[in-house]
Amino acid sequence: TYTASSAHDEFVAGTTYTDTFNVVSADGTPTTVTINILGTNDAAVLSSDVKNLTETNAAADISTSGTLTISDVDSD
Repeated sequence: TYTASSAHDEFVAGTTYTDTFNVVSADGTPTTVTINILGTNDAAVLSSDVKNLTETNAAADISTSGTLTISDVDSD
């Protein structure tokens, strides 16, 4: 089982990153383990917490308000 020490949301999509560490087997043989990690693009998330629409019979009396939130774990 391999577990990274932290999330790697900063990785660039399509770029391969390497994590390397040394281990020793039960019989004492040392070796190096290399893990290749391919960066991906996590899509941005758009959410709406509050939304209101007010409409009357007159076209000029239409109004809307609300809050949009956009988050992207890949952004700097």
